[in-house]
Amino acid sequence: MLVYDGLVTIGKALHQAQRGGAETVPGREDVRGQWSLLQSRHRVPGTSGLICLTTGGNAYDEPVAVVELDPGGEGPGTLKFVGLGWPTGREQPKNCVIPSSTP
Repeated sequence: MLVYDGLVTIGKALHQAQRGGAETVPGREDVRGQWSLLQSRHRVPGTSGLICLTTGGNAYDEPVAVVELDPGGEGPGTLKFVGLGWPTGREQPKNCVIPSSTP
């Protein structure tokens, strides 16, 4: 989940930083400059909802998949999805508004 969300977010920033033809590769600073713009209409849809970034470019209230070992499953080490856990204790708002006191 986190790997997918991370790659989708980086891909969105790369896409926004792309200038010129397909053969032009944006520089690291160009991509970094796009990171803080991944808000509002440029929000990135992740596996469990919108990926909300603070003004510092950090993920805010990113959910964690809660799983448990299922001994009755098909084979050793079978995991059973239980649900999502939210760092703030509840699901993020649909509009992805982040409190202004968050860095």
